[in-house]
Amino acid sequence: MKSSLRGGIVAACAAALLVAGTSSASAKPGVPYIQYGDSGPAVKCVQLLYNNWKVRIDGPTINILNPDGVFGNDTLSKIKDYQSRIGSTPDGIVGPDTGSSLQQWQDGNTAYCWNYVPTYV
Repeated sequence: MKSSLRGGIVAACAAALLVAGTSSASAKPGVPYIQYGDSGPAVKCVQLLYNNWKVRIDGPTINILNPDGVFGNDTLSKIKDYQSRIGSTPDGIVGPDTGSSLQQWQDGNTAYCWNYVPTYV
């Protein structure tokens, strides 16, 4: 009886740890990483969120991205710079770490970006 009860408690604790460990580390389902060569609304969101950050941190500047929805060399360079400045690995890939950080810079014009930029759930 004691052994059966102890086994059940151990199993329940292990299941709780497994669930807790995976939920905090999983990216929002269905939202792909954004990287060099991509195009579309997800890239435009990254560009707009980057611009919001750049203006709020550095003040009015001409060194922002053209929000054209194309992840080319300029976007790659600026995302790597952003990642360096926030203490992330500057790989130029917008995954959950970079995406979650960029989402802090939403405004009324970028609220829809939540659906396009990868973040942690």
